[in-house]
Amino acid sequence: MIDTGNNVLLTLQCRNILYDNNTLPSSDVGIKAYADFCAWTAEHFYGKIDAFEIGNEADLIDYAGRDVSGEEYAKLLKASK
Repeated sequence: MIDTGNNVLLTLQCRNILYDNNTLPSSDVGIKAYADFCAWTAEHFYGKIDAFEIGNEADLIDYAGRDVSGEEYAKLLKASK
């Protein structure tokens, strides 16, 4: 990556066709897979990305694929630290 002096934010999208019917992860297996993806991505881009965003507008059905409660999103955030 070329250093342009800009900060880089990478949004880690939450939906995966392999888990939870391609909606925001809610099962233990889906959440674990997403957390593993986040960990791998953070390690791979260490020093190149300034900040990571866990999902984006998870409260929107179009984004999450279903209605998501704050508790569900908090569980995903906690697992993804």
